[in-house]
Amino acid sequence: MNNAVGMSNAVVVYEIFGCAVRFEAPQPHLDAIAEGLAFANPVTTSARPAVTYTAITDGDGLRYERRDPGRPPDPARVGKTTARVLDDLHLSVALHSRAGVFVHAGVVGWNDRAILLPGRSRWGKSTLVEALVRAGAQYLSDEYAILLPNGRIQSYPRPIHLRTPHGPMLLDPRSIGTVAPRSYPPSIVVLTRYESGANWNPEVLTPASAALAVFDSMVVAAVIPERAMGSAATLVRQIVAVHSLRDEAASTVPAILELAERTAERKYR
Repeated sequence: MNNAVGMSNAVVVYEIFGCAVRFEAPQPHLDAIAEGLAFANPVTTSARPAVTYTAITDGDGLRYERRDPGRPPDPARVGKTTARVLDDLHLSVALHSRAGVFVHAGVVGWNDRAILLPGRSRWGKSTLVEALVRAGAQYLSDEYAILLPNGRIQSYPRPIHLRTPHGPMLLDPRSIGTVAPRSYPPSIVVLTRYESGANWNPEVLTPASAALAVFDSMVVAAVIPERAMGSAATLVRQIVAVHSLRDEAASTVPAILELAERTAERKYR
């Protein structure tokens, strides 16, 4: 599928969560990219693209190059496969989306409200999201919460990216549970990371501390700080935020869902 030396490029521009992206690649590659983007329901558009991915054939064979003035280096080598393009694309969409503000966070739905799990890479977000979905929560994302202008949380239901002893694995969330059919208002924000043997002992954050923590996880915080802080302020007016270390995901899930239940009883009923 990726051995396309000698094949000419076709072109398509997709609108993906409010970001126009241009792809220039052999048609079999474009078909693979469209399949990989099925979770986002991409539509073709005539809008000016914010990002372009181009397949280039040279002495080393086929490789992909990304052009994005807002994301140095520009141009940047992405890799030689459509899988690498799709992996790189998530951040491009997060940076340029006009639909909402992207937060690095796992997100699930519980009782028609969203539970956000902000955090950096290797904090265990994906593993915790997987366990929550297996426990009955609805899947929104293992990587991005999209804060909409109306204060709701839109899903970014890419496959769950898990690290295993045998290497990275993509898990279709529909194979273990339900994907959220719509956006949800937020309920709780849980800042937590895995630490072997840690005790779950959540402490409530002040609104100011919660806003700063969410701001720190926003993709556009460094480039459009006023937009990021405005969205963070809107979010924290609607939620209760806690932080705690945690041990294994399976032992933490019941406590998170119980916290969401108690918060709902106190704030929303």
